[in-house]
Amino acid sequence: MKYYIAAKNKLNIIKERSKMIELEQKQVNEEITELEKTIKIIEQNLKELKDPEYKIFYQMVINGLKPTEAVRRVSFEVGKEESTLWKNYYPKVKKILSEISYIEF
Repeated sequence: MKYYIAAKNKLNIIKERSKMIELEQKQVNEEITELEKTIKIIEQNLKELKDPEYKIFYQMVINGLKPTEAVRRVSFEVGKEESTLWKNYYPKVKKILSEISYIEF
């Protein structure tokens, strides 16, 4: 009888553990799907960006710079006035960033 109770308890523990593993796997798969969507959006938007737009985006996303510093650096790199970059290029970068900003890394 002792063995029966121990085996039944062990079986219940294993079933609960299996349920937890399945739930965790489902959560991981959902996270993978979300990240794949985000990467697809970023890649699609990067293809559409022109040179200064791409550089601003790169400085902000990859190097983690704030918009002001990113525009300042790109202005120096491409030889354009900061005001030109703010007016003509930053709005598109801002739109793209707003599309992916819901993701926390």
